[in-house]
Amino acid sequence: LVLGMNYAEQLNLNPDQFFTGSFLNNYPQWILSKSLNNDQVTAAIGTHRLSDLMSAQAFDTTQVNTRLLLNALEASNLSRNWKPVAPLKLYHSDADEAVPYENARLTSERLKAAGGNLSFSTIHGKSHDGASVSFYESVLKEILNKP
Repeated sequence: LVLGMNYAEQLNLNPDQFFTGSFLNNYPQWILSKSLNNDQVTAAIGTHRLSDLMSAQAFDTTQVNTRLLLNALEASNLSRNWKPVAPLKLYHSDADEAVPYENARLTSERLKAAGGNLSFSTIHGKSHDGASVSFYESVLKEILNKP
């Protein structure tokens, strides 16, 4: 998220101020070289725990760069003052270790409150990566059941 927002919004954030440990040390090889795909980077990192990847400074909202990132995230937040014009289906695992289930649930509630036509499906007991299989299965079933 930090890397994507930094690139898309041209924030010019310094990775040293956000990352720590093996991710920071291997950032040029894993990310900048573009020689690894997402699965390879995830395997190389070896963790989904933010405390293993991110520096304490990254969570300090008094830091200028942290504020820049938070402001950019807020400006692109789709769960506020936006509603989908087409029906939307959200899927999320209640055992996701990378993205809290509560985030998806609250987003669903906000979009519904804004008048969005959406459904929210809970995938039970699957990890962040493992839930994708259940998601794709449900999408394929829906597609195959359509005339």
